[in-house]
Amino acid sequence: MLTKKHGPVKFGIAVLLTLATRTLADTPDHKLSLDYTNMSLEELMNVPVTTITLTQTDRYMAPAAVTHIDRSMIDQANSRSLNDLLGVYVPDMEFADHTFEARHLGMRGIIGDRDDKYLMLVNGRDMNERTHYGALTERDMILMGDINQIDVVRGPGSATYGPGAVMGVLSLTTFNGLSFQGSQITVHQGFMDQYSSIEYKFGKKFNDDTGLFLYGGIADMEGAAAGNAPIIQGWNWNSPRSGPVRAGEPVSLPFDKEDQEFNHSPHKKFHIQFDTGGLTTWVRYSEGGMMLNQTDKVYAPGTWGNADGFPLFEAGVGYQQLTAFVGYKAALSEHLTLDLSTSWDATDYRRFFLFGPANSHQEQKSISDAKLTWTGLPSHQMAAGVEYGFYWLGLNSWMAPSLTLADNEHPWQTAMGSLFYEDQWSINKQLTLFTSARLDKHSYTDVMFSPRLALIWTPTDKDALKLIGAQSLRTNTEEGMRADWLNNKRSDPEKMRSYEVRYERRQTQDLMFASSIFYDKLDVLAWNDTAQQEIPSGMYKTAGLELEGQYHTGNDTFTLSHAFTKLVGENIHSNNFITSTGFGYGYDLNAWSNNVTKLTAHHQVDQHLSLDGNIQVMWGYPGGKDFMLWHNQQALTGLGLGDASNPASWNKPYGISATLNLGAQYKFDQHSTLRVDAYNVLGWVDKTLNKDMVLGSLWEGAFREQSPAFSISFDYKF
Repeated sequence: MLTKKHGPVKFGIAVLLTLATRTLADTPDHKLSLDYTNMSLEELMNVPVTTITLTQTDRYMAPAAVTHIDRSMIDQANSRSLNDLLGVYVPDMEFADHTFEARHLGMRGIIGDRDDKYLMLVNGRDMNERTHYGALTERDMILMGDINQIDVVRGPGSATYGPGAVMGVLSLTTFNGLSFQGSQITVHQGFMDQYSSIEYKFGKKFNDDTGLFLYGGIADMEGAAAGNAPIIQGWNWNSPRSGPVRAGEPVSLPFDKEDQEFNHSPHKKFHIQFDTGGLTTWVRYSEGGMMLNQTDKVYAPGTWGNADGFPLFEAGVGYQQLTAFVGYKAALSEHLTLDLSTSWDATDYRRFFLFGPANSHQEQKSISDAKLTWTGLPSHQMAAGVEYGFYWLGLNSWMAPSLTLADNEHPWQTAMGSLFYEDQWSINKQLTLFTSARLDKHSYTDVMFSPRLALIWTPTDKDALKLIGAQSLRTNTEEGMRADWLNNKRSDPEKMRSYEVRYERRQTQDLMFASSIFYDKLDVLAWNDTAQQEIPSGMYKTAGLELEGQYHTGNDTFTLSHAFTKLVGENIHSNNFITSTGFGYGYDLNAWSNNVTKLTAHHQVDQHLSLDGNIQVMWGYPGGKDFMLWHNQQALTGLGLGDASNPASWNKPYGISATLNLGAQYKFDQHSTLRVDAYNVLGWVDKTLNKDMVLGSLWEGAFREQSPAFSISFDYKF
């Protein structure tokens, strides 16, 4: 229940509910080429998709919980990064800062110290960095003008996409010359959280099945200074240089700006795509990264810094990725279709921080696959195929070619072969059964099996009840598997068994709502300080409930979701950041809010003016509080840093977090649009509401307040 002290949260919710309850007059709505803006929800739900299936189905029948974000929703949020955009719309998705890496994404209570528990796809191609990190590229970028739509699968996806899709799939689809025509320039300028960006895209449709698309963008991300985004420490200590650092108060030591670009190198992204007939070719390049804020660096006295604990070096994570893709789709007969594709990419990863050596390496991977789809029976669609991936690892980075370290002194190669199959059986008019399975064999593993069964019952044209059971796997990182191989053993994959009951109802053509009850059991690979790698660390079980609704007309778009996720069992046998339950402290997940509510609203005032807003409310972090109480006794007092639970402010990090963003857009004509946005608005009332939690050791009780900010954006189409 909201109390008087939560007045700012109530204010933010009231702003959005005011937008949501207004009576609106119908007004014209500008339409991009082949955009979904003017479609009703019913029409959108019937758009054929293959995000979670190998055979074609519509969104209403998808055998998973899938969040669809179209281009109009991307524009209405006008987020400052892909991470922020996903946080606005995806139910039961949360983020956490980390002590030595970039921000981590979690779904349904699953979050790790790497981003390798889900797959990130661009136009269906796996973009994950395999050696060390996972979904590394593009998530920190404001450069999103090339993206036409995003589908997020909440739940296992390995039966379709292979090892890595344990907790979900993040699938980005770009524009092409058939879905975007003309030219557009977009300029962003941010204040308080300082950034400047410019994007250009061009699309040309030559005929019904031939088109060219070009995109380029660059962004200078200066970030938010300490005065706007202070770090709040969780324990007391004294710095000879800067004096006392007090728990619950802003740290006075100098540190990098929040969201500052890596090594003063602007973010860049380029995409070129040509489609003709069944042939698709594209080349894509991205470069980004960020400096890690002071909660991600050690400035404790003595052990890791100089005499007064001030860092000797900065810390940051950077990347660049180059991808080339060729695909061909051909109808071999009326009922048989062949899909062929091949791709190559090179991904650089570079990280430097205070203690220990820097990391710098490049990996290259080539992936080729072939799929046959057969629709020869009225009741069946079937798809089957093969995939082969070859990986060159431990190569010298293009970003730091002169840097030779332990992880790239001895380059190595691995490979993975895969077989996959799916049958979509329409048993009768009301029952459909999806049967999916995939076999994967990596150089360093035994054969891995990922099955999925989904029975979908549609008693009416408005209702769908889905019973879903699946097993998903994730191989260890390539560096982790290689370490096992050098010790003469095969690497065990991470395994998750998941069961879900999902109900969806299309109340009207413009209103839908859905709910999911899920249960997951994860045999987890987690970081172990003793082994200095990810190793099997036991298992934990989570269960949850998700409620979501969406309303969409020509003038209004509203989305609302609430998710509850709870730890319901665990047997973790090593020191970890997952939970303190095994050590006798609480029964919740660390760095996770058990309850999270998300609301968005868009209102078209007239043909020129529109208003937008979104709010996310994390209703507290009980597992983080328990973890801090345990870790405080085990580590902080052992370092002579005092008891972090003694200061009166010790409970502050674990209360409500709320992020409110507001925007207004004015369209002068068919060519020019001006937009103004305000971010983290509640920070002007109470900065603690904008806090960012930190996942990692030695930072229990510490957090960083996210800077209130605003931006001006301008679009010109010609």
